[in-house]
Amino acid sequence: MLFFHHRKSLFPYLVIFLSLVLVLFMFYTFSYKADKVITSNDAVISVTTQDYQSDVKPVIESFDQKMLLAKDSLAQLVAVEESLNELLALRVPSDYQNIHLELALALNSMKENLRTGDRNIDEALVEWQTAKAKLN
Repeated sequence: MLFFHHRKSLFPYLVIFLSLVLVLFMFYTFSYKADKVITSNDAVISVTTQDYQSDVKPVIESFDQKMLLAKDSLAQLVAVEESLNELLALRVPSDYQNIHLELALALNSMKENLRTGDRNIDEALVEWQTAKAKLN
């Protein structure tokens, strides 16, 4: 009868060691609860209504001028996207948040209509004019 001599392998010990490392890692990862405190060195800057009106007026005038000069839907789309980006970059006082949202939604509606096959922005222009009239 032949007896086979098995060479001892370290593989089971390696598997056990890595399993223990994984269990310890998971334990520390899930049990660690850091107090996440978000601190900001920037002071909150409040915007007055006069500042907002003086900031939004050039955006509106620029948009109206660009739309008058736009010869095709691509030029209109560029004008709408630029104006929307400028509008969204403004700080808004609480009194004008709804009007600002209406302006942004009107521009976004124009952008979506110009990107699709519809290309009809008449409704969105009416929304724009209505929101613009509320500023004055």
